[in-house]
Amino acid sequence: RRRPVVLAVGVALASLLAVGGAHAYLVQGQVRLARLEQQLTAAQNQQQDLQVQVASLEDPSQVVTQAEQEGLTVPEKVTDLPLVGAGASTSSVPGR
Repeated sequence: RRRPVVLAVGVALASLLAVGGAHAYLVQGQVRLARLEQQLTAAQNQQQDLQVQVASLEDPSQVVTQAEQEGLTVPEKVTDLPLVGAGASTSSVPGR
């Protein structure tokens, strides 16, 4: 008679331990998930900041200002140069 009672108590204790272990495993997963979500949020914020920085650096007025600070000037006259080989046959190119 004692044997079934001891067995039932043992099964109940094992079940409680299994539930406790499963709960600890889930909590550990939730902590890891929260940490990953924080990292994702930080990375998204950094990406957004970098996109704003890129947009600022690509602004034509910013490019001109930076070029002038480095000593570059806007030419008074711009001359378009013909493309070498554009519309010309290979026989008219020197050395061929």
